[in-house]
Parts: sequence; C-alpha cells; structure tokens
Amino acid sequence: MFINKTGEFIIGFSLDMDKKFTEISTRKEKLSYLRPFEEPFDGLAHKHLLDSLSKDTINHLVRRNREQTEIYKEVFRKTQ
Repeated sequence: MFINKTGEFIIGFSLDMDKKFTEISTRKEKLSYLRPFEEPFDGLAHKHLLDSLSKDTINHLVRRNREQTEIYKEVFRKTQ
C-alpha cells in the first residue's frame, strides 16, 4: 500500500516487487505498508480485506505496522 500525491491510500498487489518499487519511487509516492506472502492467493485475500476496511482502520494498521514495513523494505532492497 502506498500514499499518492493527494494523500490517498492505494492498495496494490504485485508478483514483481522490483517493478513495483521502481514505479512507486518514479512517481515519488511513499510506500506505507508492505506485507509479503508465500502464496499469491494469500496476498490477494489480504488485499481484498484491506479494500473493505475504513480509512481510519487502514491508518491504524499502517501505524501499527510501520516498523515491520521498514524492515521488509530494507530486506527487499538488500536482495535486489
């Protein structure tokens, strides 16, 4: 999930995180929540859940998982 220039959350799913990171950084958007999954189906199910949540609930989830998201981003950057 990332925040676009107007401050809206964009919830996405990608099998190609290299490409997704490049897209986000090119558009100068901020990756605010990242959660990897072993199985694509699990990732799609999580995206569907996020799509159904309120903005307040999503904000809470982002804040609660900020540290873990930063760890995932660093780990991913090191493997590129």
